[in-house]
Amino acid sequence: MAARIRNMTEGKPASLIFTFALPLMVGNVFQQLYTVVDTMVVGKALGVGALAALGAADWLNWMMLGIIQGFTQGFGILMAQEFGAGRYDNLRKSVGNSTVLALVSALALLITGQLLAHPVLSLLNTPPKILPDTLLYLRIMYLGVPIVMAYNLLASILRSLGDGKTPLHAMIVAAITNIALDLLFVLVFRFGIAGAAIATLIAQLISSLFCPRTPRDSRTLGWDTMSCSTTTGTGRELSEAWNTRRITAVRFYPSRELRSTAWRPSVSRFQK
Repeated sequence: MAARIRNMTEGKPASLIFTFALPLMVGNVFQQLYTVVDTMVVGKALGVGALAALGAADWLNWMMLGIIQGFTQGFGILMAQEFGAGRYDNLRKSVGNSTVLALVSALALLITGQLLAHPVLSLLNTPPKILPDTLLYLRIMYLGVPIVMAYNLLASILRSLGDGKTPLHAMIVAAITNIALDLLFVLVFRFGIAGAAIATLIAQLISSLFCPRTPRDSRTLGWDTMSCSTTTGTGRELSEAWNTRRITAVRFYPSRELRSTAWRPSVSRFQK
Protein backbone atom coordinates (compact mmCIF):
# COMPACT_ATOMS: atom_id res chain seq x y z
CA MET A 1 0.00 0.00 0.00
CA ALA A 2 2.81 2.41 0.83
CA ALA A 3 4.05 2.07 -2.76
CA ARG A 4 1.14 4.23 -3.89
CA ILE A 5 2.63 7.25 -2.13
CA ARG A 6 4.22 9.33 -4.87
CA ASN A 7 6.21 12.53 -4.94
CA MET A 8 4.43 14.77 -7.43
CA THR A 9 7.51 16.98 -7.82
CA GLU A 10 9.41 14.24 -9.65
CA GLY A 11 8.61 13.15 -13.20
CA LYS A 12 6.76 14.56 -16.20
CA PRO A 13 4.13 17.10 -15.06
CA ALA A 14 1.53 16.18 -17.70
CA SER A 15 1.67 12.49 -16.86
CA LEU A 16 1.62 13.13 -13.11
CA ILE A 17 -1.35 15.48 -13.33
CA PHE A 18 -3.35 13.14 -15.55
CA THR A 19 -2.76 10.01 -13.48
CA PHE A 20 -3.57 11.93 -10.31
CA ALA A 21 -6.65 13.74 -11.65
CA LEU A 22 -8.30 10.73 -13.29
CA PRO A 23 -9.13 8.96 -10.00
CA LEU A 24 -10.49 12.25 -8.66
CA MET A 25 -12.91 12.60 -11.57
CA VAL A 26 -14.03 8.97 -11.38
CA GLY A 27 -14.44 9.33 -7.62
CA ASN A 28 -16.78 12.31 -8.14
CA VAL A 29 -18.96 10.12 -10.35
CA PHE A 30 -19.25 7.47 -7.65
CA GLN A 31 -19.96 10.14 -5.05
CA GLN A 32 -22.94 11.25 -7.12
CA LEU A 33 -24.28 7.70 -6.88
CA TYR A 34 -25.21 8.35 -3.24
CA THR A 35 -27.88 10.84 -4.29
CA VAL A 36 -28.89 8.96 -7.43
CA VAL A 37 -29.42 5.65 -5.61
CA ASP A 38 -31.23 7.30 -2.70
CA THR A 39 -33.53 9.07 -5.15
CA MET A 40 -34.27 5.93 -7.15
CA VAL A 41 -34.95 3.70 -4.16
CA VAL A 42 -36.92 6.27 -2.16
CA GLY A 43 -38.99 7.36 -5.17
CA LYS A 44 -39.81 3.81 -6.17
CA ALA A 45 -40.52 2.41 -2.71
CA LEU A 46 -41.94 5.36 -0.76
CA GLY A 47 -43.64 7.51 -3.35
CA VAL A 48 -43.60 11.10 -4.48
CA GLY A 49 -43.93 12.58 -0.97
CA ALA A 50 -40.73 10.96 0.27
CA LEU A 51 -39.00 11.83 -3.00
CA ALA A 52 -39.96 15.48 -2.57
CA ALA A 53 -38.66 15.39 1.01
CA LEU A 54 -35.36 13.99 -0.21
CA GLY A 55 -35.14 16.70 -2.86
CA ALA A 56 -35.86 19.42 -0.32
CA ALA A 57 -33.03 18.14 1.89
CA ASP A 58 -30.60 17.60 -0.96
CA TRP A 59 -29.01 21.03 -1.33
CA LEU A 60 -28.69 21.53 2.44
CA ASN A 61 -26.91 18.20 2.63
CA TRP A 62 -24.62 19.14 -0.24
CA MET A 63 -23.93 22.50 1.34
CA MET A 64 -22.65 20.74 4.46
CA LEU A 65 -20.55 18.43 2.32
CA GLY A 66 -19.11 21.43 0.46
CA ILE A 67 -18.06 23.06 3.73
CA ILE A 68 -16.42 19.84 4.92
CA GLN A 69 -14.57 19.39 1.64
CA GLY A 70 -13.43 23.00 1.75
CA PHE A 71 -11.86 22.54 5.17
CA THR A 72 -10.18 19.21 4.39
CA GLN A 73 -8.87 20.34 1.02
CA GLY A 74 -7.39 23.37 2.72
CA PHE A 75 -5.63 21.09 5.20
CA GLY A 76 -4.38 19.00 2.29
CA ILE A 77 -2.70 22.01 0.63
CA LEU A 78 -0.26 22.46 3.51
CA MET A 79 0.36 18.73 3.84
CA ALA A 80 1.18 18.49 0.13
CA GLN A 81 3.54 21.46 0.37
CA GLU A 82 5.43 19.94 3.29
CA PHE A 83 5.61 16.53 1.63
CA GLY A 84 6.82 17.96 -1.67
CA ALA A 85 9.51 19.98 0.11
CA GLY A 86 10.64 16.91 2.05
CA ARG A 87 9.90 18.51 5.44
CA TYR A 88 8.53 15.35 7.02
CA ASP A 89 8.62 16.64 10.59
CA ASN A 90 6.42 19.57 9.55
CA LEU A 91 4.24 17.16 7.59
CA ARG A 92 3.57 15.10 10.72
CA LYS A 93 2.73 18.23 12.67
CA SER A 94 0.46 19.44 9.90
CA VAL A 95 -1.39 16.12 9.87
CA GLY A 96 -1.76 16.23 13.64
CA ASN A 97 -2.99 19.82 13.66
CA SER A 98 -5.39 19.12 10.81
CA THR A 99 -6.82 16.12 12.65
CA VAL A 100 -7.56 18.19 15.74
CA LEU A 101 -9.05 21.04 13.71
CA ALA A 102 -11.15 18.58 11.71
CA LEU A 103 -12.53 17.09 14.91
CA VAL A 104 -13.41 20.50 16.33
CA SER A 105 -14.93 21.62 13.03
CA ALA A 106 -16.98 18.43 12.76
CA LEU A 107 -18.46 18.89 16.21
CA ALA A 108 -19.23 22.55 15.50
CA LEU A 109 -20.91 21.70 12.18
CA LEU A 110 -22.87 18.87 13.78
CA ILE A 111 -24.29 21.13 16.48
CA THR A 112 -24.94 23.99 14.06
CA GLY A 113 -26.67 21.70 11.59
CA GLN A 114 -28.95 20.23 14.23
CA LEU A 115 -29.89 23.65 15.59
CA LEU A 116 -30.50 25.32 12.24
CA ALA A 117 -32.08 22.49 10.24
CA HIS A 118 -35.68 23.27 11.19
CA PRO A 119 -35.41 27.10 11.03
CA VAL A 120 -33.74 26.95 7.61
CA LEU A 121 -36.36 24.58 6.22
CA SER A 122 -39.09 26.86 7.54
CA LEU A 123 -37.34 29.87 6.02
CA LEU A 124 -37.32 28.07 2.66
CA ASN A 125 -41.08 27.52 2.92
CA THR A 126 -40.77 23.75 2.84
CA PRO A 127 -44.30 22.33 2.45
CA PRO A 128 -45.71 21.10 5.81
CA LYS A 129 -46.57 17.68 4.39
CA ILE A 130 -42.94 16.86 3.61
CA LEU A 131 -41.29 18.85 6.41
CA PRO A 132 -41.14 15.95 8.95
CA ASP A 133 -39.43 13.57 6.51
CA THR A 134 -37.07 16.28 5.26
CA LEU A 135 -36.10 17.21 8.81
CA LEU A 136 -35.63 13.57 9.80
CA TYR A 137 -33.33 12.95 6.84
CA LEU A 138 -31.25 16.04 7.55
CA ARG A 139 -30.92 15.30 11.27
CA ILE A 140 -29.62 11.81 10.56
CA MET A 141 -27.21 13.06 7.91
CA TYR A 142 -25.93 15.83 10.18
CA LEU A 143 -25.33 13.31 12.96
CA GLY A 144 -22.88 11.68 10.56
CA VAL A 145 -20.85 14.84 9.95
CA PRO A 146 -17.84 13.46 11.92
CA ILE A 147 -17.88 10.36 9.70
CA VAL A 148 -17.95 12.45 6.52
CA MET A 149 -15.21 14.69 7.91
CA ALA A 150 -13.08 11.64 8.74
CA TYR A 151 -13.27 10.25 5.21
CA ASN A 152 -12.55 13.58 3.53
CA LEU A 153 -9.63 14.28 5.87
CA LEU A 154 -8.09 10.85 5.27
CA ALA A 155 -8.64 11.22 1.53
CA SER A 156 -6.93 14.63 1.62
CA ILE A 157 -3.97 13.16 3.50
CA LEU A 158 -3.60 10.43 0.91
CA ARG A 159 -3.93 12.83 -2.01
CA SER A 160 -1.38 15.18 -0.47
CA LEU A 161 1.02 12.22 -0.56
CA GLY A 162 0.29 11.63 -4.25
CA ASP A 163 -2.08 8.71 -3.72
CA GLY A 164 -5.32 9.35 -5.57
CA LYS A 165 -6.24 5.69 -6.05
CA THR A 166 -6.95 4.62 -2.48
CA PRO A 167 -9.70 7.27 -1.95
CA LEU A 168 -11.22 6.14 -5.26
CA HIS A 169 -11.24 2.50 -4.15
CA ALA A 170 -12.81 3.55 -0.85
CA MET A 171 -15.51 5.51 -2.70
CA ILE A 172 -16.27 2.56 -4.98
CA VAL A 173 -16.63 0.24 -1.99
CA ALA A 174 -18.85 2.81 -0.26
CA ALA A 175 -21.06 3.29 -3.34
CA ILE A 176 -21.64 -0.46 -3.68
CA THR A 177 -22.34 -0.72 0.04
CA ASN A 178 -24.79 2.18 -0.16
CA ILE A 179 -26.74 0.50 -2.95
CA ALA A 180 -27.02 -2.76 -1.01
CA LEU A 181 -27.99 -1.08 2.26
CA ASP A 182 -30.51 1.23 0.57
CA LEU A 183 -32.32 -1.79 -0.82
CA LEU A 184 -32.10 -3.60 2.52
CA PHE A 185 -33.19 -0.76 4.80
CA VAL A 186 -35.86 0.79 2.57
CA LEU A 187 -37.34 -2.20 0.74
CA VAL A 188 -36.83 -5.01 3.27
CA PHE A 189 -36.73 -3.42 6.73
CA ARG A 190 -39.13 -0.59 5.77
CA PHE A 191 -37.15 2.10 7.59
CA GLY A 192 -38.50 4.73 5.23
CA ILE A 193 -36.48 7.80 4.33
CA ALA A 194 -34.44 7.30 7.50
CA GLY A 195 -33.18 4.04 6.02
CA ALA A 196 -31.69 5.87 3.05
CA ALA A 197 -29.86 8.28 5.36
CA ILE A 198 -28.57 5.48 7.61
CA ALA A 199 -27.37 3.51 4.59
CA THR A 200 -25.42 6.52 3.34
CA LEU A 201 -23.72 7.07 6.69
CA ILE A 202 -22.75 3.39 7.07
CA ALA A 203 -21.28 3.47 3.57
CA GLN A 204 -19.31 6.60 4.47
CA LEU A 205 -18.07 4.92 7.64
CA ILE A 206 -16.79 1.97 5.62
CA SER A 207 -14.99 4.31 3.23
CA SER A 208 -13.35 6.15 6.15
CA LEU A 209 -12.18 2.82 7.62
CA PHE A 210 -10.79 1.78 4.24
CA CYS A 211 -8.48 4.78 3.82
CA PRO A 212 -6.07 4.66 6.83
CA ARG A 213 -4.22 1.54 5.66
CA THR A 214 -1.87 3.38 3.30
CA PRO A 215 -0.67 6.22 5.60
CA ARG A 216 -0.43 3.82 8.56
CA ASP A 217 2.09 1.73 6.65
CA SER A 218 4.05 4.78 5.52
CA ARG A 219 7.38 5.58 7.16
CA THR A 220 7.09 9.07 5.70
CA LEU A 221 4.33 10.00 8.10
CA GLY A 222 5.63 7.98 11.00
CA TRP A 223 2.27 7.64 12.74
CA ASP A 224 3.88 6.18 15.85
CA THR A 225 5.75 9.45 16.44
CA MET A 226 3.37 11.95 14.87
CA SER A 227 2.80 15.02 16.97
CA CYS A 228 -0.82 16.10 17.40
CA SER A 229 0.13 19.27 19.24
CA THR A 230 -1.86 22.31 18.19
CA THR A 231 0.54 24.79 19.77
CA THR A 232 2.33 25.50 16.47
CA GLY A 233 1.13 25.74 12.91
CA THR A 234 -2.58 25.48 13.61
CA GLY A 235 -3.21 28.96 12.24
CA ARG A 236 -1.76 28.00 8.86
CA GLU A 237 -4.04 24.97 8.54
CA LEU A 238 -7.05 27.02 9.57
CA SER A 239 -6.17 29.83 7.16
CA GLU A 240 -5.80 27.46 4.21
CA ALA A 241 -9.02 25.68 5.16
CA TRP A 242 -10.92 28.97 5.29
CA ASN A 243 -9.58 30.16 1.94
CA THR A 244 -10.41 26.85 0.28
CA ARG A 245 -13.86 26.85 1.85
CA ARG A 246 -14.56 30.23 0.24
CA ILE A 247 -13.51 28.89 -3.16
CA THR A 248 -15.75 25.86 -2.62
CA ALA A 249 -18.65 28.15 -1.75
CA VAL A 250 -18.23 30.09 -5.01
CA ARG A 251 -18.25 26.80 -6.90
CA PHE A 252 -21.16 25.39 -4.90
CA TYR A 253 -23.83 28.05 -4.90
CA PRO A 254 -24.44 28.28 -8.67
CA SER A 255 -24.83 24.50 -8.84
CA ARG A 256 -27.09 24.69 -5.79
CA GLU A 257 -29.51 26.88 -7.70
CA LEU A 258 -29.66 24.35 -10.51
CA ARG A 259 -30.26 21.48 -8.08
CA SER A 260 -32.88 23.37 -6.11
CA THR A 261 -35.03 23.87 -9.21
CA ALA A 262 -35.10 20.12 -9.75
CA TRP A 263 -37.35 19.46 -6.75
CA ARG A 264 -39.61 22.48 -6.92
CA PRO A 265 -42.05 20.91 -9.41
CA SER A 266 -42.15 17.79 -7.25
CA VAL A 267 -43.19 19.66 -4.13
CA SER A 268 -45.53 22.14 -5.79
CA ARG A 269 -48.47 19.79 -5.50
CA PHE A 270 -48.08 19.79 -1.73
CA GLN A 271 -48.46 23.55 -1.63
CA LYS A 272 -51.98 23.54 -3.01
